[in-house]
Amino acid sequence: MSLYFGIVQQLTQVSPSVSPTPSVSLSQTPSRTPTRTPSGVPTYRYTVDMYYCEFPYCSYSLGMAVIENTYQISIGSFFVYDSNTIMEIMNSTTSTPDYYTNFQNYLGYDNCNTACQNSQ
Repeated sequence: MSLYFGIVQQLTQVSPSVSPTPSVSLSQTPSRTPTRTPSGVPTYRYTVDMYYCEFPYCSYSLGMAVIENTYQISIGSFFVYDSNTIMEIMNSTTSTPDYYTNFQNYLGYDNCNTACQNSQ
Protein backbone atom coordinates (compact mmCIF):
# COMPACT_ATOMS: atom_id res chain seq x y z
CA MET A 1 0.00 0.00 0.00
CA SER A 2 1.43 3.32 -0.95
CA LEU A 3 0.68 6.51 0.75
CA TYR A 4 -0.18 9.45 -1.39
CA PHE A 5 0.13 12.88 0.05
CA GLY A 6 -1.31 15.47 -2.25
CA ILE A 7 -0.87 19.13 -1.99
CA VAL A 8 -4.02 21.06 -2.28
CA GLN A 9 -3.69 24.42 -3.93
CA GLN A 10 -6.34 26.99 -3.78
CA LEU A 11 -6.54 28.95 -6.98
CA THR A 12 -8.04 32.34 -6.97
CA GLN A 13 -9.33 33.42 -10.31
CA VAL A 14 -8.44 37.01 -11.07
CA SER A 15 -10.15 38.74 -13.90
CA PRO A 16 -8.54 41.87 -15.30
CA SER A 17 -10.41 45.05 -14.68
CA VAL A 18 -11.39 46.91 -17.81
CA SER A 19 -11.12 50.65 -17.80
CA PRO A 20 -12.76 52.84 -20.41
CA THR A 21 -10.58 53.98 -23.29
CA PRO A 22 -9.25 57.47 -22.59
CA SER A 23 -10.55 60.14 -24.92
CA VAL A 24 -8.12 62.24 -26.89
CA SER A 25 -8.88 65.78 -27.96
CA LEU A 26 -6.76 67.68 -30.41
CA SER A 27 -6.01 71.31 -29.78
CA GLN A 28 -6.01 73.76 -32.64
CA THR A 29 -3.65 76.06 -30.78
CA PRO A 30 -0.40 76.51 -32.75
CA SER A 31 2.68 74.98 -31.20
CA ARG A 32 4.55 78.26 -31.37
CA THR A 33 3.47 81.84 -31.07
CA PRO A 34 3.55 83.61 -34.42
CA THR A 35 5.34 86.65 -33.02
CA ARG A 36 8.26 87.06 -30.64
CA THR A 37 7.39 90.53 -29.48
CA PRO A 38 5.30 91.28 -26.38
CA SER A 39 1.75 92.32 -27.11
CA GLY A 40 1.31 96.05 -27.35
CA VAL A 41 4.78 96.61 -28.83
CA PRO A 42 4.48 97.86 -32.41
CA THR A 43 6.26 95.88 -35.09
CA TYR A 44 6.80 96.52 -38.78
CA ARG A 45 6.51 94.03 -41.62
CA TYR A 46 8.44 94.28 -44.85
CA THR A 47 8.82 92.29 -48.03
CA VAL A 48 12.53 91.65 -48.59
CA ASP A 49 14.64 90.32 -51.42
CA MET A 50 17.35 88.05 -50.01
CA TYR A 51 20.79 87.77 -51.57
CA TYR A 52 23.55 85.21 -51.06
CA CYS A 53 26.72 86.86 -49.79
CA GLU A 54 29.81 85.11 -51.12
CA PHE A 55 32.31 87.31 -49.33
CA PRO A 56 33.12 89.98 -50.36
CA TYR A 57 30.33 90.28 -52.98
CA CYS A 58 26.66 89.42 -53.35
CA SER A 59 26.29 86.52 -55.78
CA TYR A 60 22.63 85.78 -56.50
CA SER A 61 19.10 86.22 -55.23
CA LEU A 62 17.76 83.69 -52.74
CA GLY A 63 14.18 84.83 -53.32
CA MET A 64 11.62 86.93 -51.55
CA ALA A 65 10.43 86.70 -47.93
CA VAL A 66 8.54 88.69 -45.31
CA ILE A 67 10.20 89.93 -42.13
CA GLU A 68 8.70 91.31 -38.95
CA ASN A 69 11.09 93.90 -37.56
CA THR A 70 11.18 95.57 -34.18
CA TYR A 71 12.00 98.98 -35.66
CA GLN A 72 10.76 101.00 -38.59
CA ILE A 73 13.48 100.90 -41.27
CA SER A 74 14.08 102.54 -44.64
CA ILE A 75 12.77 101.03 -47.86
CA GLY A 76 15.68 100.32 -50.21
CA SER A 77 18.25 99.66 -47.45
CA PHE A 78 20.31 96.46 -47.26
CA PHE A 79 20.77 94.62 -43.96
CA VAL A 80 23.04 91.75 -42.93
CA TYR A 81 20.82 88.89 -41.72
CA ASP A 82 23.73 86.46 -41.26
CA SER A 83 27.20 86.07 -42.75
CA ASN A 84 25.75 84.65 -45.99
CA THR A 85 22.40 86.42 -46.27
CA ILE A 86 21.73 90.06 -47.11
CA MET A 87 18.17 91.41 -47.07
CA GLU A 88 17.02 94.33 -49.20
CA ILE A 89 13.93 96.08 -47.83
CA MET A 90 11.45 96.28 -50.73
CA ASN A 91 8.16 97.55 -49.25
CA SER A 92 5.82 97.42 -46.26
CA THR A 93 3.35 94.56 -46.06
CA THR A 94 0.74 92.98 -43.80
CA SER A 95 1.63 89.41 -44.82
CA THR A 96 2.59 86.71 -42.33
CA PRO A 97 6.32 86.95 -41.50
CA ASP A 98 8.87 84.29 -42.45
CA TYR A 99 11.62 85.81 -40.30
CA TYR A 100 11.80 87.95 -37.16
CA THR A 101 14.49 90.62 -37.17
CA ASN A 102 15.84 93.44 -35.07
CA PHE A 103 17.33 95.69 -37.77
CA GLN A 104 17.89 99.36 -36.95
CA ASN A 105 18.32 102.07 -39.59
CA TYR A 106 21.92 102.87 -38.64
CA LEU A 107 22.82 99.23 -39.48
CA GLY A 108 21.55 99.55 -43.06
CA TYR A 109 23.75 99.85 -46.17
CA ASP A 110 23.23 101.52 -49.55
CA ASN A 111 23.97 98.42 -51.64
CA CYS A 112 24.31 94.66 -51.36
CA ASN A 113 28.09 94.46 -51.87
CA THR A 114 28.82 96.95 -49.08
CA ALA A 115 26.54 94.99 -46.74
CA CYS A 116 28.26 91.75 -47.76
CA GLN A 117 31.71 93.22 -47.14
CA ASN A 118 30.58 94.13 -43.61
CA SER A 119 29.00 90.74 -42.89
CA GLN A 120 32.13 88.97 -41.61
